[in-house]
Amino acid sequence: MKKLLTILSVLFILSRISFAQEIVHGHVSMLEDNKEIPLTGATVLWLGTQKGTVTDANGHFEIESPGHDAHYLVVSFIGYEADTIHVHDHESEIKVILGGSEHLEEVEVSQRKSGTHISRKEPILTEIVTGEELCKAACCNLSESFETNAAVDVSFADAATGVKRIQMLGLNGLYVQTMTENNPNFRGLANNYGLEFIPGTWMSSIQVSKGAGSVINGYESITGQINIELKKPDVAENFINLYTNSFLRMEGNGGIALQLNDSWSTMLMAHGSRMNYEWDENNDNFLDDPLTSRYSVLNRWKYEQEHFNTQFGFTITGEERTGGQLTHNPEQPLDMDNGFGINILTNRFDGFMKSGYIFKNNENASIALVANYTRHEHDSYYGLREYNALQDNLHTNLIFQSTMPNEHHSYSTGVSFNYNRLGEQYTDTSMTMLEEVPGIFGQYTYNLDDKFVLLAGIRADHHSLYGLFFTPRVHLKYDAHDNFIIRASGGKGYRTPYAIADNSYLLASGRQLVFSGNSEMEEAWNYGISFTKYLHLNNKELTAVVDIYRTAFQKQLIIDIDTDPTAVYFRNLEGKSYANNYQAEIKYEPVKNLEMNVAYRYSDVKVTIQDQLVEKALVNQYKGLFTLSYQTNNKSWQMDYNVQLNGDGRLPGFQDEVERYPSYVLMSGQITKYFKSFDIYGGVENITGYVQENPVINAENPFSDTFDATQVWGPIQGRRFYVGLRYRFE
Repeated sequence: MKKLLTILSVLFILSRISFAQEIVHGHVSMLEDNKEIPLTGATVLWLGTQKGTVTDANGHFEIESPGHDAHYLVVSFIGYEADTIHVHDHESEIKVILGGSEHLEEVEVSQRKSGTHISRKEPILTEIVTGEELCKAACCNLSESFETNAAVDVSFADAATGVKRIQMLGLNGLYVQTMTENNPNFRGLANNYGLEFIPGTWMSSIQVSKGAGSVINGYESITGQINIELKKPDVAENFINLYTNSFLRMEGNGGIALQLNDSWSTMLMAHGSRMNYEWDENNDNFLDDPLTSRYSVLNRWKYEQEHFNTQFGFTITGEERTGGQLTHNPEQPLDMDNGFGINILTNRFDGFMKSGYIFKNNENASIALVANYTRHEHDSYYGLREYNALQDNLHTNLIFQSTMPNEHHSYSTGVSFNYNRLGEQYTDTSMTMLEEVPGIFGQYTYNLDDKFVLLAGIRADHHSLYGLFFTPRVHLKYDAHDNFIIRASGGKGYRTPYAIADNSYLLASGRQLVFSGNSEMEEAWNYGISFTKYLHLNNKELTAVVDIYRTAFQKQLIIDIDTDPTAVYFRNLEGKSYANNYQAEIKYEPVKNLEMNVAYRYSDVKVTIQDQLVEKALVNQYKGLFTLSYQTNNKSWQMDYNVQLNGDGRLPGFQDEVERYPSYVLMSGQITKYFKSFDIYGGVENITGYVQENPVINAENPFSDTFDATQVWGPIQGRRFYVGLRYRFE
C-alpha cells in the first residue's frame, strides 16, 4: 500500500511539473458572417497573474505555464466579451472564438499592450516594433520609424539631398541587412534611398535584431538585421492616411484589402508625397529641404490552403528630388551661371514571391521558395558632375526544414543564388560590376523547452569576383530562470562594397573622388552578449536589457575624408577597424497606461587612416533616449513625448588639436484623438528648433574644391509642426 501511495504521489508531482513546463499554443478568432476571422493583438493572460502574451497577425499565440496551479486563461479583445478557458493538464492546443460584441464605453482596459517589446523566444536579441509604435511619431516612411528606438540612429547624410542614413552598433547602415519580409532587397543604389521608399502606413511591424543574423538569410548581416513586415491582404484594414506639416510637405496613403474567397486575398496600397516650397531658414542660399515628388504603388496576392500557401506581388516607385542653390533652374544648362544644383531621378521596380508547403505526413517538415527581383534606375547630377546608374538584382532562396529525431532538434538547409548587375557612369567614366553568387547553407537548432536554445549555422558561397568563402554563426539563449534571459552570439559577415553607389551623397561637395586599387570584399566578425531581466513592480512588468557588442573588420573599404579636405580617398583597410557598443535600456509602466522607456548607449568606434588608429569621424560617442506614452482608459486620447540626447563626436580632418562637434538634445511630441473609424493626430518635431550652424561649408563658392555639404552631424531643419488623419473603412 505504501509503494502504491508513493507511486501515485510521484505521478502527481510529475504531472504538476509537466504542466509547469508546457507551452500552450492557441488561436483566437471572431465570427463574422459565419466565418472565423483571426484577431490580432488579443490579450491572453493566466488568471490571477501578470503573465500573458498577445496574438500575432494570424491570431496565434504561445504562452508558458506560470508554474503553479493556474489553469485558467483569460482571453480578451477590445469590443468583445472576455472569455475564460480552463486549460487541462497536458492540453497544449486550444481554440478560442470571442463573441458577444459589446460597446466600447463598457470595456475597461486593464493592461496596455506595449508598442515595442523584446522577443522572449528568439535566440537572437530581437526588438519588435509594432504598428502601434509606428503611430507615436510622424512616421511617414521607414527612415522616420526609429525615433523611439535606442538601437538605430537616423540622420541626414548631407545638407543638400535630404537623404537619410541609419547607424547600428556605431557603424553605417550599409552593414545592416535590411529585408522586406525576410527578402534581402536593399543593395547598392537602394542603400541610400530605399529607406524612404517604404511608407510607414504600409508596415505592420519591424523586427530589429543585433549582431550576425541567421545564415538562412545570407552572409551580409554584420551589425544586425532590420526586417519589415508589410500589411497582409487577409487581415489588413482598408485605410486612408493624410499628412501635412508647417513646411508644406504633403503626403497621402491608402490601402484596400479584399478577401476574394476562402483561399485568395489581395491588397492594393498607394502612396504620394510632395514638397514643392523653397525653404532657406539659415540664409545660405541652399535649400534646407530638397523639392521632392514621389509615388509608390504596391499590389500583393495571397493564396492559402491547409498545406500550401503562396504570396506574390510588386511595388513600383518613382521619385524626383531637386536641391542645391535657390538660383538653380533644372530646366537650364548645367554651368556655373546656373548655380549649383542637384537633381536625382529614381525609378524602381520590386517583384517578390514566397511559396511554402507543409508535408501532409509530417507537420514538422516544410519547404519554401523565396524570390525577389529589383530593377533600380538612378539618373542624377551634382553641380557639374553627373552620376547615372542602373542596377538589376535577383535573389532566390530554397529552404527545407524539419525536426530530428524529435521536436527538440530541428534543422534548416537549402540553396541560394544572388545575381547583381550594377552599371555606372560617373562623369566620363563607365563601370560595370557583375556578381553571381550561388550558395548552400545548413542550420541546426536545439531547443530545450525554450529554456535553452542553441542555433548554429554555416554557409558556403562562391562569388564570381571574390571566390569561395564561408560564413559561420552561432547563437545561444539561456533562461536562467523565468525572468532572466542570457543571450550570446558570434559570427562572420561579408558584403560587396559599391564605392559610389553606397556613398553617392559625397558628390554634394567639391571633393575629388580618388580610388586606390581594387576594392576587396568586406569581412568582419561580430560578437555579442545580452542580459534581459523582467521584474514585477506594483503589478507591472519592468524590462531591463543590457547588451555588449563588438564588430571587428578584417577587410573593409575605408572612406577617407580626413587626409585631404579637397578629396575623398577610397582605399582598402590597412590596420585595425572596430566598433564596441554598450547599451542599457529599461521599459516600464510606472502608472496605469503610461509607458516609459529609458536607454543609454556608449560607442567606441575606431579606424586606421594613414597608419593612425583614430576615432571615426561623425559618429556620436553616446546616445540617450527617454520616451513617455500615455493613453486614457477608454483609448480616446494618446500623448507621446520623446527626448534624444546625442553625444559629441570628432569632425573630419587631421589637425594638431582634434576638433569636435557638441552634444545636443532633440525633443518631439504628439497628441492623438481616437474615434470609432478614424484618428486625428498632431505634433511637433525638434521642439527647441536646434539646428547645426552652417551645415554647408563654403556655401558662397559651391564650385570650389573646399565646398562641402556632407559634414552633417546634427539636424539641418528647425521646428516643424504637423497634423494628420487616419481613416479606416469597410
